[in-house]
Parts: sequence; C-alpha cells; structure tokens
Amino acid sequence: MPIFATYTIFAQARGHEGAASLASLAATVLAFFTLNGLLWLLT
Repeated sequence: MPIFATYTIFAQARGHEGAASLASLAATVLAFFTLNGLLWLLT
C-alpha cells in the first residue's frame, strides 16, 4: 500500500522532504499498477 503522508512530515524535520515526496509518489504509482494488475489477473 502507498506510504502515508506522515512519512513526508517526519522526513521534513530532517531536511529530506524532497526524497520523501519522491518515494511517496513512486510507491503510489507502483501500488496503482500492482493492484490493477492483480485485479486483472483475478478476474
């Protein structure tokens, strides 16, 4: 499942908000394709 938005908030305190946002976006996009692929295989 996609990373929660709190991940970015916690990373912001350490100065890594850019990397956390990129990781969150990548995880969301990959989850979208993975879940759609699984649904396609199961139907």
